[in-house]
Amino acid sequence: MSFIDYYEILGIGFNADASEIKAGYRKLVKKFHPDLHPNNPEATAKMQLINEAYLILSDTEARKLYNREWTRFYSYEKSENKTNETSDSINRNSNADEFQFEDEKLRSWMDSAKRQARDITRQAVKDAGGILKDAGYAAAMSIPRLIIYIVITNILFLLFKCSN
Repeated sequence: MSFIDYYEILGIGFNADASEIKAGYRKLVKKFHPDLHPNNPEATAKMQLINEAYLILSDTEARKLYNREWTRFYSYEKSENKTNETSDSINRNSNADEFQFEDEKLRSWMDSAKRQARDITRQAVKDAGGILKDAGYAAAMSIPRLIIYIVITNILFLLFKCSN
């Protein structure tokens, strides 16, 4: 499992409190929610990462374990960058791929969070499709009602006009 910086994903700092985590999550949900981007696999993948990050960082114990690995990763990255005397993003990505989480419990939680995030995102995509379908059906059903209303109103108007 390669390293994923959940703080970076949510756009928050390492020392963010619970309200900042929630605010960062909500901001990104508003931006990448499947309702806003139907049939967009990139937005769906981004939303899955956002959910995964929130699931880990919003759980106190999981965050504590993650913070330990986060610190270890950035210490590892610094030592690798000193050795290679480069700090470009290519090196950072290769470091992330090489990094191994030591904490089995955290790895298990992250796998679980990944599955939950995938399920949450799939459900959101499914719900978005259903909402769009329902909205289309409602619009299709309201047009005949509108036409009937107009016809009846015109008939009543003509009857009222003829009687006077």
